Amino acid sequence: MKPVRIIFMIFIIIFSCFLLSGCWNYREIDDLGIVAGVAIDEGFEKKYKFTIEVVYVSGGIESKVSSRVVSIEGNSVFEASRNAIAVTGKRLYWSHSKVLVVSKKIAEKGITKIVDWFIRDAETRSDAFILISNGETAHEIFDGVPMTEEIVSFELEETLLNNSHLSKAPKIKIWQFANCLAGEGISPKAPAIQIEKVMDKIIPIITGTAIFKGDKLVGFIDGEETKYFLFIVDEVKGGVLTYEESEKREDGIIALEIFDNKTRIKPVVSGNDVEIDIKLKTVAAINEISLIDVNFVNREEWRKLEAKIGKMLENNIKETIEKMQQQYSSDIFGFGKKVYEDNQKVWNSIGDRWDEVFQNLKVNIKADVSIKNSAVLSEPLEVRN
Repeated sequence: MKPVRIIFMIFIIIFSCFLLSGCWNYREIDDLGIVAGVAIDEGFEKKYKFTIEVVYVSGGIESKVSSRVVSIEGNSVFEASRNAIAVTGKRLYWSHSKVLVVSKKIAEKGITKIVDWFIRDAETRSDAFILISNGETAHEIFDGVPMTEEIVSFELEETLLNNSHLSKAPKIKIWQFANCLAGEGISPKAPAIQIEKVMDKIIPIITGTAIFKGDKLVGFIDGEETKYFLFIVDEVKGGVLTYEESEKREDGIIALEIFDNKTRIKPVVSGNDVEIDIKLKTVAAINEISLIDVNFVNREEWRKLEAKIGKMLENNIKETIEKMQQQYSSDIFGFGKKVYEDNQKVWNSIGDRWDEVFQNLKVNIKADVSIKNSAVLSEPLEVRN
């Protein structure tokens, strides 16, 4: 584990304990277990199976940190959480949990009770990240081997943050998920995760986004589709755009790094009819050119390329929206929320049938792409014999 993590965790525990009572000692701290992460599956004997990763701190001033994964069951979320005390033999400290992983089977049946408990319980933390397992179980995520951290939950948090910077996964905290559940005109979503074999190791991998309708999981989209979803909701932080040109040469590719993006969503109302206008301004730089002739000295050619990439972006965004409309009927973009915020009168007339309206909603997309700091060479480098 990274030393900074250890120091931070120990500091938080000791500081919090002294704040609470002012009379804690190291022996009492030894009896405390920090819940770093939780996975929830269907139980074998009871309704829920909780798998928790518990971090232990011991040793007084020269503290030692270790962790282990334990499983318990209960007929309610609350019962399972409290049964964990008997299994661990420790007083559990929930307020520094990093992640909550929910199984696909549980999510398909509805996760309101789980989210509600994390929001209501005084000991839990609603700003932990929520993830949905796209594998057989949620607990198998904690069976993965961390690549950079000794604590799996810390690794999951770091992996999620890294994927969000690459625009391959949304960052959704439990309280944000709860707000979508209770909100008008928006469906919940969460990052999807599963274990995969990489270099002979089984590790957790973020695979895209889990799509919800109400509190029930209805499907998944992959990392590439997630990128275009993030474009729509103005949450692109970076990543790569790949433009393929097949008109002049076969398999021609330009890879661009995304530097910046601003998206504006505006409902356009005519009577009780609604359309959505989406306008994007994207700044990117060319990092790789393969088998494409582009003369960057010629400004007209440059602008044509920007227009082509903008059109590609528009088409991919359109496909993502149509998939949500036709396959899932799930407004994860919050188009309805925009109507609700902009025009309460119109929303009052269509809100009760928003599912139907969303499925047939016309969405107009305009992407303005600017290529900056591009390669000096007008053609890809070729090796001459």
